[in-house]
Amino acid sequence: ENPIDDNLTASAYFLRGESSYRLGNYEGSIRELNSFYKTPNAKKSIYYSKANYSMAYNFFKQKKYSKAREYFTLFLNASKNEHPKLVSDAHNRVGDCYFTERDFANAVKEYDYVIKADLIDVDYANYQKALSVGVMGDPEQKSRILQKAIASYPNSSYKASMLFELGNAYLVLEQNEKAMQTYEKVVKEHPQSIHAKSAISKIGMLYYKEGKDDLALKTLDKLVKTYPTTEESQAGMKSIRTIYVNQNKVNEYYDYVKTIPNADFTVNEEDSVTYEAAENVYMKGDCEGAVKGFKTYLDKFPVGYFAVNAHYYLADCLKKANEREEALKSYMFICSSPKGVFSEKSLLYAAEISFTTEKYKQANELYKRLEKESEVNSHKSIAELGIMRTDFYLSNYALAIEAAKKVLTNTKNTNSINEEATMIFAKSSYTLGDTATALKEFEKLKKSKNGEYSGEANYIFFERAFNNKKYDETEKLILKYSANPTSEFWLAKSIVLLGDVYYKKGKNTLAKQTYQSIVDNYEGELVEVSRKKIEEILNAENAEKEKQEKKIEKKKDEVDEVIIGNSTGNNNSLPSPSENKAQ
Repeated sequence: ENPIDDNLTASAYFLRGESSYRLGNYEGSIRELNSFYKTPNAKKSIYYSKANYSMAYNFFKQKKYSKAREYFTLFLNASKNEHPKLVSDAHNRVGDCYFTERDFANAVKEYDYVIKADLIDVDYANYQKALSVGVMGDPEQKSRILQKAIASYPNSSYKASMLFELGNAYLVLEQNEKAMQTYEKVVKEHPQSIHAKSAISKIGMLYYKEGKDDLALKTLDKLVKTYPTTEESQAGMKSIRTIYVNQNKVNEYYDYVKTIPNADFTVNEEDSVTYEAAENVYMKGDCEGAVKGFKTYLDKFPVGYFAVNAHYYLADCLKKANEREEALKSYMFICSSPKGVFSEKSLLYAAEISFTTEKYKQANELYKRLEKESEVNSHKSIAELGIMRTDFYLSNYALAIEAAKKVLTNTKNTNSINEEATMIFAKSSYTLGDTATALKEFEKLKKSKNGEYSGEANYIFFERAFNNKKYDETEKLILKYSANPTSEFWLAKSIVLLGDVYYKKGKNTLAKQTYQSIVDNYEGELVEVSRKKIEEILNAENAEKEKQEKKIEKKKDEVDEVIIGNSTGNNNSLPSPSENKAQ
């Protein structure tokens, strides 16, 4: 092998990968970088850490955020202080990956690293951190972060966005005057910003909320005429309509509409305004009001333009209110709709609700769809676990075994999940008659920290010894377990089995005492089982007693018959005293 050739080959693959990336050919770049990784001594190459960085961006650009995060993390672990600015950039991207996965707490940790390093894109990190804490329900902290960032980075390209989000934070905090002032800054200082039209819209809505309808109409009229073909303009028209209608000035509204080019009072307009009203309530965190709004919208427009969005947000609120069955209906609507931004999460939530409400067949089908369609690794893992559980509950034991094997190959599993998979593997094998495999798996669980698993696994061995008529061995095993029990239920069940052992060994009194200990000290189905077993022994004893009494009675009758027979049938008996005197 020629190390010089190897290095040149590795470098060529890396540089081709970089070129493909810059041309937007992300799949091609991935292929080249994978070839780079396969070259001898790739990890010793000067390009190794940058290859991880480039690979991460390939996945990031394709919105495969879980995979992107994986490679950004590899880059961060390898580069240390080698590329400090790239390290900060990678932390920002890892934060973005977490953000898109709605793991906002971890996103904040990544953005904090960038802020502390203070090398590049610190303004962006502050902006994203503010968004994250806002979504996490802390508008106060969001506003503090944004105020500080705006002051620290007055020329930031994100300033308009930061100002707009600061206004939104004030809005949530019900500091409407500050919100108004901040939105006005967006409009005045950044008139060309993408947020300018939204800020005008917000200002108009604030005036409307404060009952200042004339100012609201004036502001919204500016919005409609300045940005005539935008969504915000359409929304402004709807707000204008709402104000006029609330003022009972429908004719004035029609007159106003006639002054706006391409404006018309249509069903589509009503669709949008009805949905937007509900969405605004939802975004403010008022789920009770949002539920009413979304239901009103869906009653009017069951297959409206925003039906999927409405169902998703409605389901979210219903789920939070523990109205799972109603939430499930909305998630199922989304699952039956064409694939969109809410499809994967809806599949996940619909499967989870179906499972918890014991709709195992439906849950099984949904988990299988999720496994097939998911683009998020963690969701795939959840799907595999759900498939295993539902196949088991549906008595699809052969499928449950295959699913359990798949779950057990996941190296990211917790010990708890692995033990659950082992238990399902064991019980399914046992039910299908593969005793050898089952016992091997049960053996792994005998010392589990999960008391239910260890209790059941131990009980299987007690029961097998009992069924094989090894009563002394069964007794010994149960007494050993009862000295250090792991589960109240399996201890009680084992004690019932111990009673069975004593009964089989003819120790009826000890058996009855053992069953009685369950009746006296345990609450559950085993109490009735134990009562019946005591009753069976007593019935058996009574039956035996009656049988013995009948035997004794029979023998007594036979003796009496012999005596009577002898006394009446012997003619040679001695004469009575009177007969002697006569003679």
